Amino acid sequence: MMQPAGIASFETRLFSPEAGVYDPPEIHHEFNQGLHGRKADLDAVLEGTELYEEWTDNEADFISRLYPKKLLGRAVLVGVANGTNRIARDTADKLDCGAIALETHKINGDKPVLTPEAIELLQEIGPSLAVVLEDVATRGTNSAAVVGSVHAARPSSLRTIEVVNTVQRGVLEWLEAIGVTHHSMIKRLSKDYQPADCIKNGYCANGSHLVKYKKS
Repeated sequence: MMQPAGIASFETRLFSPEAGVYDPPEIHHEFNQGLHGRKADLDAVLEGTELYEEWTDNEADFISRLYPKKLLGRAVLVGVANGTNRIARDTADKLDCGAIALETHKINGDKPVLTPEAIELLQEIGPSLAVVLEDVATRGTNSAAVVGSVHAARPSSLRTIEVVNTVQRGVLEWLEAIGVTHHSMIKRLSKDYQPADCIKNGYCANGSHLVKYKKS
């Protein structure tokens, strides 16, 4: 399917050097699984900026193309802590069809799960659709954890749980393993390396500075 013009324009702006989102060639990051790669940090897109508004506009448009409005009226949008709680909230507002945003949090820096308030709201409103929103997906570990949390707390009305990623940068093996349908606004697959391979013939070998992983 051809990428809509709005998303294509957003991708160009998002990955421009001026946005400060994507690692330049002279920098790369260590990820939480130990791999080395170029990071797309969408936390750098600040609320209230033109780029943030463009992001949430495109997120809402993308979701409205995936699901009928009637179904979205009985849906929850679930953020993946910490990056997309705000996106779930503002996208739900822009859809303006009755969709409700739910938040997740990380306990002791572990995988994200629904907050107690979100669990209560999920069971109270009884949605038929839950859409988990992830900003940058590499393997799908965090979004898979949120899917599991939603599934564990689901009311009998909830029939469908799917994932929408803003940026997909790798193969989403964790979502594939549990059979969850996922959609990506932007697919920009990036090469990651095991540390030894990176030192031998990857980013480290080319003199790119490594930023060590910090647990959030």
